[in-house]
Amino acid sequence: MSALNHIPALIDQTKLLRMIVAGSPLLETLESLARMIEQKSSSLSCGICVFDRGRRVVANSIGQSLPKKYVAGLMDFPLSQPFLAPCATVAHEGQAVDVPDIGSDERYPLKPWRELALEHGLKSCRSTPIVDSQGNVCATFVLYSKSANDAECLNAALAETAADLASIAIESENKEIIRKENEDRLRFAIEGAGIGTWDYNAQTNRVSLSERCCKLLGIQNDKDLTLDDVLHALHPDDRERTQGVIQAALDENGPYEVEHRVIWPDGSTHWVHVKGRVFLDHGEAFRSIRGVATDITESKQSHQDAEENAARFQLLAESLPHKIFTATPAGEMEYLNEEWAYYTDLSVNEVLERGWREFVHPDDIEKKRRLWNKAMETATPFELEHRFWCRDGTYRWHLTRAYPLKDTEGNVLLWIGSNTDIDVLKRSQVKLQESESRFRNMADATPVLVWMADVSKNCIYFNKRWLAFTGRTMQEEYGDGWLQGVHDEDLDHCLATYQTAFDRREPFSMEYRLRRSDGEYRWFLDSGSPLHAPDGAFIGFIGGCMDIQEHKELEQRLREAESCIRLAVEAAGMGFWDWTVGGSVKWSSEHNRILGLDPDLSEGSYESFLQNVHPGDQTRVVLAIEKALKSCEDYSTEFRIEHPERGARWIATHGRSFCDEAGNVTRMLGIVRDVTSSKHYEDQMRSHQEELRSALDGVKIAHDEALAASSAKDQFLAVLSHELRTPLTPVLMAVATLRADKNNTQETLSALDMIQRNVRMEARLIDDLLDLTRVVRNKLEIEKVPVDVHEVVRSALEVCLSEIDHKALMVEMDLSAPRHEILGDAVRLQQVFWNLMQNAVKFTSESGLLRIRSFNRELTLVVEVEDTGIGISEELLPRIFEPFEQGASQYMRQFGGLGLGLAISKAAIDAHGGEVIATSAGEGKGAIFRVELPVHHSTSA
Repeated sequence: MSALNHIPALIDQTKLLRMIVAGSPLLETLESLARMIEQKSSSLSCGICVFDRGRRVVANSIGQSLPKKYVAGLMDFPLSQPFLAPCATVAHEGQAVDVPDIGSDERYPLKPWRELALEHGLKSCRSTPIVDSQGNVCATFVLYSKSANDAECLNAALAETAADLASIAIESENKEIIRKENEDRLRFAIEGAGIGTWDYNAQTNRVSLSERCCKLLGIQNDKDLTLDDVLHALHPDDRERTQGVIQAALDENGPYEVEHRVIWPDGSTHWVHVKGRVFLDHGEAFRSIRGVATDITESKQSHQDAEENAARFQLLAESLPHKIFTATPAGEMEYLNEEWAYYTDLSVNEVLERGWREFVHPDDIEKKRRLWNKAMETATPFELEHRFWCRDGTYRWHLTRAYPLKDTEGNVLLWIGSNTDIDVLKRSQVKLQESESRFRNMADATPVLVWMADVSKNCIYFNKRWLAFTGRTMQEEYGDGWLQGVHDEDLDHCLATYQTAFDRREPFSMEYRLRRSDGEYRWFLDSGSPLHAPDGAFIGFIGGCMDIQEHKELEQRLREAESCIRLAVEAAGMGFWDWTVGGSVKWSSEHNRILGLDPDLSEGSYESFLQNVHPGDQTRVVLAIEKALKSCEDYSTEFRIEHPERGARWIATHGRSFCDEAGNVTRMLGIVRDVTSSKHYEDQMRSHQEELRSALDGVKIAHDEALAASSAKDQFLAVLSHELRTPLTPVLMAVATLRADKNNTQETLSALDMIQRNVRMEARLIDDLLDLTRVVRNKLEIEKVPVDVHEVVRSALEVCLSEIDHKALMVEMDLSAPRHEILGDAVRLQQVFWNLMQNAVKFTSESGLLRIRSFNRELTLVVEVEDTGIGISEELLPRIFEPFEQGASQYMRQFGGLGLGLAISKAAIDAHGGEVIATSAGEGKGAIFRVELPVHHSTSA
């Protein structure tokens, strides 16, 4: 019988299989396999080499009858190269290897394996692969013989049977190892994840908990626990629900999952997620639930926080006056607040369906699409100003912003954005740019040197005029560079004034010399004012410099001219005074002569001036001065004095007020003159008038006596007029000479205007007296030619414009008569209308109304001059056109004049074949003077 037939006898397979099933250790099972073969065969020795899992080295070497040194030499034998030994070849090729004669086999080098085998008397061998269930070589089964070419040693059937049995044993061992490893991994993963395990036996009502599970449930004792013990650890509100879920799982043999709260011994509450399934052990009668438990307190809190955050976000989004939106990572809008619905008059769903392109201006869509795509590609914030459609069909400017919400790895989870209406701001920016452009253009166009400074006192802007004057660049003048051009003698004062104004944030004005580009210094008046933002915040200063070099050069000549004026005034018999309000009064020598003061006294006070006024007139003078101070208007009054040499005298004084920027009077300049003779004349005229009126009312005066009296009066008036006009001529000539000087200051010109106006007033009074003489003698001459009355009225109005502007009167003129040409004397007519307008201006308070209109009545041209002045009393109306008639004495004192203008005007209109009529609703209710003239025949058709 061949050796092949003895395989069952050599290996007790049943015994080996029982050992494997019983879970005997691998080495013990393999050793039993080798022992069985060696006990049945006297010539064979068995060896088993088990590889490590990477098939790098021999992990175990088994051989009961093999020399121990040989077995030890195979341990950790390298398997990296197949030619080192038969087991290495088997590991690489997966095929059995026969070595009939180890000593002569040249496939393997002498060292290390062949020398080791021959050293221990091994002459032949067969190495058979042991393969696991995956087809991988995990070990080799080797039969050795001390004889070369031993047929039994080289028996393939015996080796393969033994290899199969060894493979079963190794595979079983590997599975157990893998199972334990998996269990270890699972246990480590469970413990690492903070997961607890539990087991509930439904028959015994006992619960087994892992240590981690006890901690999760807050149970300190993990021994002999019942379901009631576990339920007791739960929150009272969750116990019944949890017990119901357990019972449902048992009834349905299904899964079990629940979330509930547990109360730890320290009183804190925690959320636990419990999951398991029902197991049937030995039939339906033995059921249990096994599972895991995890702490989800943080997850619950995070979920709750997320819900609260979402609620807060929605509340915030709905309360903001902006169009809030969120979009997916791909850029599709998924949430819009209600502001979108209000703004577009569409529902939120309609806006979402239409998409953003529906509402963006066509010219802005491409730019927004491009920037939006770039933002999504780079996961960077998006921002764009564009036009957005509004419910009224217009497009308004909006600022759209979107920010990406990212996870920890930088992936975009969500886009959050807003659309803000900036139309008003956008338009304001445009207006601001236009305003800045206009400012720079105006600043560059103005002849003034303009500068601006910020809150740090550093100058930040100079106009072109400044740079052209200094010949320096903007950078050179920036900051305090401009101070390099200020004259050394003026620098300290200039800098102190500048800094003080900044610190106090008050306007300032100062004079200093500034160097021109050619090196010459010129005087400038620099005025600065603080700048404030719309909210009132201080933002700096702006100022302008005006070249006053000529002004400075003329100051000396003006002082000399002032002396000349004083001489001219004194030559006209007038005194000159100059009062600095709140300070002293300077008097000319002629002033002192007229008032009977010491000629050498050149300065006094306001109080000392009042002491010279008659006690009965002091109140009236004080009121007149206070009125001028309060309203910044001219001052004029008359008062009495007691001259030490000439006795009681009447004095007329006229002055002009000069005000600062705030409207406060700082100076008054004026003249005084002795009007005692005029006062006596007025008294005489008034006496004659009363006598004449009494005579006419009482008895008829003889015709020849009336002619004689009239002739005497006319002769007296003619002589008086000639004598009064004679001294006025040199005064007017002196004023004309002084006015011709182009270097006069405004104050000097104002004083000259006042002198000229008063002298002309005196001349006008004289002319009126002469005209009255002609009227009385019926010798008022007129030359009748075609005259445009409208042009005459406009000319008369132009003469009165300065007085109208001074009193801020409103003028309404309606010259709408279609026929306005007459035959008449234009000069006399202009005198008439000037008298009527002058009276209206004189007797009308400031800010009153002067109304002039014309119309036709049949063949008559009617021109009305209406005012809102003091009016005319009923008793005065019948004699308003009589010579020397001015009504009450207070009006005579207040407004001056002789009352001749209306009498002369009536005579002139009578000479034209017309009529002048005065009407009034009474005192304080204004007056209307109506002139009626026959129209020229050529225009009457």
